[in-house]
Amino acid sequence: MKHVGNLIQAFLSGELDGGRAAEVEKHLDGCSRCRHEVQQARDLWEMLGSTEAVPPDKGSIWPAVQARTLGRDPERREWFFGTGPRMRTGLATVALAAGLVVGVLLPVESDQSAAADDALAGSAWLVESSWLSGSSWLVTEQGTGLDDILLGTDQSDEGNGS
Repeated sequence: MKHVGNLIQAFLSGELDGGRAAEVEKHLDGCSRCRHEVQQARDLWEMLGSTEAVPPDKGSIWPAVQARTLGRDPERREWFFGTGPRMRTGLATVALAAGLVVGVLLPVESDQSAAADDALAGSAWLVESSWLSGSSWLVTEQGTGLDDILLGTDQSDEGNGS
């Protein structure tokens, strides 16, 4: 049998079946090099077994990383509400909810052309009084002056031929 270096850990941990373990033991009886490797592995296992198991930290490792790399104090809180992922997610959710509430509660004009006509009719007097005084397009009847201006028609008495 060749050297059993790749089977040493399985042999020591008891993972090999009976026949395979017997072959490894037989090889170890005749090979000093493999016996030496098995002894080193046993010493390593004993050393690892004698150490105290340290439970993993349940908190985040990020504060320790920041302290070591950026020189930040892990106990120092950021201003305002902090910059943690929960706070950012919460603020984004509140902003989204506020946008939805405003969008739903604001009155919506369904007939936009009617709103545009009302705006034009309301400002017709301003247009007539400011730019068209003395013009032949000026019609003094309420609400028709702007239509005449936009259409380019002359509805005054002089233009009708009467």
